[in-house]
Formats: sequence, structure tokens, C-alpha cells
Amino acid sequence: MKHVINITSINNIVFIFGLLFSLSLTANDNSNAFFIKNNGQFNKNVEYKLTVNAGEIFFERNKITFNLFQKDHLDDIKHLKISNKKELKGHAYQINFINSLLSNKSPYGLKKHSAYSNYFLGNDTSKWRSHVPLFEQLHYENLYQGIDLKYYEKNGKLKYDFIIQPNADPSAIKMSYNGLDSIYKIRGNLILKNSLGNVIEQKPYAYQIKNGKKIEVPCSFLIKGSNVSFIFPKGYNKKLPLTIDPVLIFSTYSGSTANNWGQTATYDNDGNLYAGSIAFALGYPTTLGPFQAFYLGGPTSSWGSDICISKFNSTGTNLIYSTYLGGTGNENPHSLVVNNNDELLVFGSTGSGDFPTTIGCYDNTFNGGNSWAFLGIIDYSNGIDAFVTKFSSSGNSLVGSTYIGGSGNDGINVTGLVANYADEYRGEIIIDSTGNCWVATSTTSTDFPLINPVQNNNGGN
Repeated sequence: MKHVINITSINNIVFIFGLLFSLSLTANDNSNAFFIKNNGQFNKNVEYKLTVNAGEIFFERNKITFNLFQKDHLDDIKHLKISNKKELKGHAYQINFINSLLSNKSPYGLKKHSAYSNYFLGNDTSKWRSHVPLFEQLHYENLYQGIDLKYYEKNGKLKYDFIIQPNADPSAIKMSYNGLDSIYKIRGNLILKNSLGNVIEQKPYAYQIKNGKKIEVPCSFLIKGSNVSFIFPKGYNKKLPLTIDPVLIFSTYSGSTANNWGQTATYDNDGNLYAGSIAFALGYPTTLGPFQAFYLGGPTSSWGSDICISKFNSTGTNLIYSTYLGGTGNENPHSLVVNNNDELLVFGSTGSGDFPTTIGCYDNTFNGGNSWAFLGIIDYSNGIDAFVTKFSSSGNSLVGSTYIGGSGNDGINVTGLVANYADEYRGEIIIDSTGNCWVATSTTSTDFPLINPVQNNNGGN
């Protein structure tokens, strides 16, 4: 039996948008994204449309329009808090193919899927469309002389390939990006800054096939104003076809309605992302059954902060778990690391006398220190201890958690060696091959706990 997608009313459209959109490019976790042919159900300038979690992408003959939406607003639509799609906070930008050859020629779909869509919108039957075909790939043939362009989805990300035939000129490829806040490169990746987040086009991977073997060709983006092209610093064999193969990635906001400062991040063997931050109020998004669902805050005399820990899947389309971590004082995470059991270890500093510790931990007592405040706004009136906390793989319980410190302030750098923002919080945690964790940090304590020390006294300042 064929799989049919029926779109029968504006309420259903809103519900479908709510299911499919987020700031990412995967349609959902279980199926591919499809290029929908325009049989009259879209504006006449549109040839194909791709619906993704980030919004909508419209493919025209010589340009592409990205229409992105804010995820939490889409959730509001899904839950009927916003009744009109026009209320969505969005951002649109376009890629124009300068001097392309496709002004009178349309792109075409490849790998037609057995599924199809039906559009029964409104009471004007002339605008209804049925059996609208869906494709897994979209092909711009001869976009430039001897150069094709192909779009497709792979592993939850939108990819595009430029295929340059022998003796064709890749310098003809010129893409004009319009409607962005800015465009720049970081470590070879193209960063497309917009009001909702960044779209990242990964550093292009170019290759040629010779004698059945794939040979990498050094390639990079070239930015001139809003125009982007490709350069090949070591050249390439012009007698063979050349493929340029970037990947598009959409970053995401945390979704916190409270002020939220990012502090640290790490990843696991499956490519999942772990983010550590602080929030200054209730409003950080937690998942069902978190270790700590509620914000406990800090002293009323200052900005109260709790740690927030969030685990995202490898494509950024799903929040696997999210929780607060802290007591009634202020906390900061410095460093995260994940072991081979997908257990997250957090190292940081706390001013809470009731920071969560586990039974049998190394030290379950807050040792305190001297009053100190970060930038005069995050106050540790009773001093600071370092801590190490280990989460279960599901994020809903603690495997272990302990204070570390003496009678002075521990876990922060207050020596004046501060060159960058938040250098005060610069501790690190790593794991060795046997699963032990190692921590590097600072202390002002003269009685910091020592075992077999190389240095048995605090030299200090």
C-alpha cells in the first residue's frame, strides 16, 4: 500500500508544521526529507519545496529560498497557543546562482518515492492537487557550463554536490547570499548568521575518482562580500570529473526563557552533544524525569545561578535529556567529559551548602571560603568549593557527586590572571583509560586535601 500524505485543512497544516519543524534539517528521526514537486499547490515561481525541522526550503530555477522558523513558536502553534502562522518568528534568506544557465530550465527530481501528497485546501477545487510526487534528490543539470548541482538528505543533514565535468571551469560557480546578518568563515566552515541561529556549511570536501580510487582535492570557500565561490589552492586534474561536497548544519538555541549563559560542551562516541550552562531563573527547558526539574537559585542579593545540563542527539533535532543541577547558592560548570558508558562527568564550582552529593562520596560537606563575586553580580558570600558530579547515562540520577576543597576558595581562579571573559572559571576534567577522572583547577586553601604531594604548601600569588 502506498504511503499518502493528505493535507486537508489549515489545522492539519499547522499540526504537520509543528511535527516537522525545528532548527535542524532532518524531517524526523525515522524517515527521509522529500522534495515536493510543485503541481500548482505552491507559488508559480517555486519548482520544488523541502519541508524540514528548521522550516521550509523553496527551490526555484536559479535561486533557493530558506524560510526558517523559531522552534518554540512552532511548538506554540502545535499546542494552539498561536493561531496564525504569520505570528511565527522567522528568518528568510536566499542563495542566487549568479550568471547561471537555468533561467529557462527547471531542476528535476530523482529517486521518486512511493509516497505522494494530496493538497485539498479551501473550497476552490481548482486549487486542489492530488498524487503530488515526492523525490529523494533534486538535480540542477548544467547550472553552469559543464557543472551540475544535486541536493539530497543524508544522515539527517542536507547535502549538496557540485559535479564539475572535465575541462569545465569551477570558478564559474558564484553564489550570492542575500538576507543574512553576516557571513564569515571559522576553521574553513561557512557561517551564515541570522536572527534565529547560525546555518553552518561545513568546510567543502572535494574529490576525484582515478582508477577506482577517491582522491581528495584541497578546496575551500572564498568569500567576497555576500558572494561565495570555491578555490583549489593546489589545483586539480582537469581531465577528470570533480565533485565538491559540503554539508549544511543548523545550530539551535537552548530554548530557555530565563537568561542563560553557555559555559562548556562535549560529545560522546555517538556524536551526541552535551551542553553545560547556567540559568538565572526558572524557565530552562527540562525533560520528563530529570534529576532536578526546578531552579533553586542563589542569594537574593545577587544574580542566582543554577547549572543546566542538556544532551542533544547528533543532528540537534532532539533533546535527549535536560536538567538543572545545584543548591540554594550559586554554581558554575567548568568542564564536561563523557565516558564509554555514556555517563557524563561535570567539574565545576559551587557556593551551595546543599549542593547534591551522593552517599559514600569523598566529601559531603561544604567547606566554604571567603566572600567573592564574579563581576560583582554572581555572589559567593560563603565562599566556594570545587565539585565533581557523575550523571547516569539517562541523566535522571547521579552515579556520584562530591565536594572538593579546603577552608579557602577552591575551583576558581582569583589570582588576577584573567585575560578573557570568565577566565575565573577555567578548570578541566578528563578521563583516563581505566575510567578515573583527573581534574585541574585552582585553590586559595592552605589546607586543601593532599595525598603524596609533589608540593605540600600553597605558594600563592
